[in-house]
Formats: sequence, C-alpha cells, structure tokens
Amino acid sequence: MAGLFDTLQLGSRSMQAQRHGLDVAGHNLGNVNTPGYARQRVALAEVGGVSSSVGFLGAGVDAVGVAAIRDAALETQIQLETGISGSLSAQEKALYQALAALNESLNTNAASAAEITNGLTKKIGDLFSSFQTLSTSPLSPADRQNVLVAAEALALEFRNVSARLDRVDGALAQLAGNEVETVNQLLDEVSGINDRIVQAESRTNTPAHELRGQLQQKLGELAGHIPFTLSTPAVGGIALTVDGHTLIAPAQQPQKLALVTSNNTVAIGISGQPDALTLSSGSLHGLLETRSTTLTALRADIDLLASSLISSVNQAHSNGFAPDGSTGRAFFAGTTAADIRVSETLTANPSLLQTSGAQANASDNATALGLAQLASTPVQGLNNQTFASFYGGVVSGLGATLKGAREQLATQRAVEGMLANQREAISGVSIDEELTDMMKFQKAFQASARFVSVADELLDAVINLT
Repeated sequence: MAGLFDTLQLGSRSMQAQRHGLDVAGHNLGNVNTPGYARQRVALAEVGGVSSSVGFLGAGVDAVGVAAIRDAALETQIQLETGISGSLSAQEKALYQALAALNESLNTNAASAAEITNGLTKKIGDLFSSFQTLSTSPLSPADRQNVLVAAEALALEFRNVSARLDRVDGALAQLAGNEVETVNQLLDEVSGINDRIVQAESRTNTPAHELRGQLQQKLGELAGHIPFTLSTPAVGGIALTVDGHTLIAPAQQPQKLALVTSNNTVAIGISGQPDALTLSSGSLHGLLETRSTTLTALRADIDLLASSLISSVNQAHSNGFAPDGSTGRAFFAGTTAADIRVSETLTANPSLLQTSGAQANASDNATALGLAQLASTPVQGLNNQTFASFYGGVVSGLGATLKGAREQLATQRAVEGMLANQREAISGVSIDEELTDMMKFQKAFQASARFVSVADELLDAVINLT
C-alpha cells in the first residue's frame, strides 16, 4: 500500500514540475516584447529515491527554481558602451551648436572641411577689399564711407559671434543641470528597486527576477548619463559607485549629484561636497568635456583673432595721416570680440580716416595700401598666419572635430547594435523555442497525469481485494 502511495506522489510531483515549466513558458511568451526582459527557465532536479528489494528506485522530478538567463559580463560591457555612446552623442550636439554660432557654411560630411563662405570670413574679406578700393582713390568720400560700413559690419559680426558662443556656453551648462536632475531621478528609482530586491529575496530566499529585470533596465538608462561600477553587498542587492563614491547601497538614502561651479567652470560633484567627480563617459562627460575644452578654446581663438585685428589695423592706421594732416587716431576701439567697435570719431567724420603716408600729401595712398596689404600679411600672434587663414583653420578644425565625433558615434552605434543582438540571442525570448517547450511540458504533463491515473487504478484494485 505504501509503495502505491509513493507512486501517486511521484506522479503528482511530476505533474507539478511540468506545470511550472508551462507557467514559465507562458510567462516568457507574455513578455516577448517587454524591454529589458530576460527569458526564464525552470530548473528541474531528480528527486532522490529509496532502496528496495530490487534496487534503488528514484522518486521522480521536482521543480527546484526558476533562473533568468543573463550574461553578467555582457550586461556590463553593454553599460560601458552605452556610456561611450552617450558621451559622443552629447559631444556631437554641443559641437554642432558651437559651429552654428560661427555662422559659417561648412560641409562636415566632406573629406575636407575647407570651404567657408559666410560670417567672419566674408566680413574680413570685405574690410580689406574696401581698403584696397580706397587705396585707388584715397580722397573719395564714397570709398571712405564704404570702409567704415565694412568695418562696422565686421565688428558687429565679431560681437554677434561672441554673444552666440556665450549663449552656447550657457546652454551647455543648463543642459548639464538638466542631466543632473535626470540622473538624480534615476538614482532614486534604482535605489527603490534595489531595496525591494533585498526585502523580497531575504523573505523568499529566491531571486526576484522581475525586480532584477527592472533594475537592469534602469541601470542601462543610467549608464547613458554617468559611468559607474557595481558590487554585491553581503545583504544582497547592489552597491553603485561613481569615481570611488558610493551613491547607492541597500537600506540607505541615495547620494545626489550636483553642479560644482567656480570661475565659469562647471563640474559634477556630490550634493553637499565640494570636490568634483571625474567622469569618463556618459552624456554629462560629453557635455562638460566639450564645454571646458573645445568651446573654451574656440572662444579664446575668436578673441585672439579680434584682438590681433584691432592691434594690426590700429597700428597701421595711427601711423598715417588724414587729409587735414592729423594723425595718431585708432581705427578700432575695444580689445576682444565682445567689445570691438569702429572709432566713433571716424564714424562721425569719415574724412578723418588716415590714408596718406605723408602729412603734406593728402592724395597719397601709402597708409590705405598698407591697410589693404594686412590681408596677406602673416601675424606673429596668430602663429604667423594671415587673419583669413587663421580663422579658416579654426573653423575647419571645429568642423573636423564634429565630423570625427559623428564618425565615432556611428561606429559606436554599430558596436552597441552587435552587443544588443548578442544579448537578444542569450536573453531574448524566442517564440518558436517557447512554443516547443510548451508542447514538451504539455506532453510530459499529460503523460504524468496518465501515470497518476494508472497508479490510482492499481490502488483501487488493491483496495477492492480487501
């Protein structure tokens, strides 16, 4: 009698195990389109039997757990690549804004980014062309006025470029602030899920797969903004560290990020702490790196160009003579791109332009010609380049940097795509595979049910014998 009851229990355990397999297959099919979901597999194990007169007899099968199929090393690699993509994407957007501020036509998709036709390029050329025209008729009121109009247009374009670069600088700082808010929100969400994982797994002593799937999804989002490392505390869950600072740990309030500003520099730190964090990837890294290096260098180059132009033109002009014999006047006022202006004295009275090289000869054109020749004269402060070639190099360099960032980003997207496909092959749900498993567990369940029916008939026959 006890033997047949054991047989019934064997069949019952088998039916339960196959039902768990069916449940898991159905769960996988239900989440085939769920972002970040990792397919699950029921773990089956043979149940130890007992010794009998005919030898050792097994006691069937039991479902001992459910495992989520993930490759931890691959997930870590995907997070790293996501951070690199986030940085490159932020750099590309910031560089495009900086290039747009220069108001130049530049083909960043071409092999050479040398064709520059608008903005300061044109205005510098117009100024020196007007000096050249004036040198042919130094006493012409119309040509004198044209010189001042061209100079005013150039000065205005310098000021506009400087103002636009200031706005780009402010916009990047604002974007960094927005990114910090996004990161802090994600840290809150990750911390909340982490605490729920620790509670659930300590209570059931089994992995909380659904919660861990949600955690993995949020960590993937966070990796696009900041780099981090993960560790597993003794109590379970995760601990998340950024640049050696633990931001998330079980049963603790998450640390928040904040902008650290000083002398127009913007960095990222932990709220309430003065030190800045060193970031190596993520959108925050891309934004702040571009702002502190490329944009800062670009603004310095524009100011250097403006100050060199002011100095060279003023020196040549101040040594000349106006038709009335006066001399010593500056042509430009100001020192940088932000404050360059044409002398108000000259705009009020164009006849005071100093075009002659001889005080006693008003029709002499030596100074006007010297001003025109500045267009082709190398300037020591500009690495012995002319004004046009120096500025062309600045714009072309920025365009080449933008083009390089775009190409790197395209390559990085391809790497991400390959890793995502690899993760899908490992962790993704295959409908065909799940349907096959479903049929397999269905057949096994039906066979186990038939086994229980046979055992029940045998038990009934034994009972009827009495």
